[in-house]
Amino acid sequence: MKSLVIILFLSGLIAGGCASTKKAVPSFVGSWDYTAYDTPEGDMNGVFIINQVKGRYKGKIRMRGIGIEMQDLKIEDNKISCFIMVQGYKVDFNGEFDGNNFSGHSSLDDSQFKIKAIKAN
Repeated sequence: MKSLVIILFLSGLIAGGCASTKKAVPSFVGSWDYTAYDTPEGDMNGVFIINQVKGRYKGKIRMRGIGIEMQDLKIEDNKISCFIMVQGYKVDFNGEFDGNNFSGHSSLDDSQFKIKAIKAN
């Protein structure tokens, strides 16, 4: 009986130690369903995906079946900034995560478009 208690205690320590070594995944990592409002082509829907690879963030925006890599991606204090290249034009992308919601904008030259997103997974 005494050895069973010791085994259970040690198992609990090992399980607890293993669980504490896992790093929490930031809440903004995952897929986000977005809508960009009032663009020249109307409201546009798509998905943007944020991953963490070896401590660095990588992202991709998917719209109309095309995946475009986020460049110069920075995420600090739940705020994101990056740009994408679309048909030779640089489009800036900025915003802030708030739990499962995202609010931001994209801008091209003098035009700015509001973006709202909800976390898909």
